[in-house]
Amino acid sequence: MSVAGAAEQNVRVFMLRLLFVFFIIGVAMASQASAAENILKVRVASSGAVNLNGRSVDRTTLETELRKAKASKGVVWYYRENPGGEPTPQVLEVFEILVKHEMPISISSKPDFSDYIDENGYSKPRKQKP
Repeated sequence: MSVAGAAEQNVRVFMLRLLFVFFIIGVAMASQASAAENILKVRVASSGAVNLNGRSVDRTTLETELRKAKASKGVVWYYRENPGGEPTPQVLEVFEILVKHEMPISISSKPDFSDYIDENGYSKPRKQKP
């Protein structure tokens, strides 16, 4: 493995670890969020396309919406297509943005956000409708 390849792998591992830390912190808060709270549903497609609450967004829009949601104590529900595959640069970029904004994150294994992954890695149904 080249030096550049090793560095890229280290960045991926670092980003995944940071996301995991925020996931653990946020899972209890986000999975129990009330219907009145501001929920940002972030979906990252295998192609790298980023979708926020049903619409395609760029990095700038995602950051703007995260700042607004954080100010109103919002939470992020996150879904990624093909989570077992190698993360695309866009997936890593979204991780970086989420970590930067330090918001509670609830990871879903379903594209309709009807579940969340608990701290033990098990899928649980959401108590509120997505």
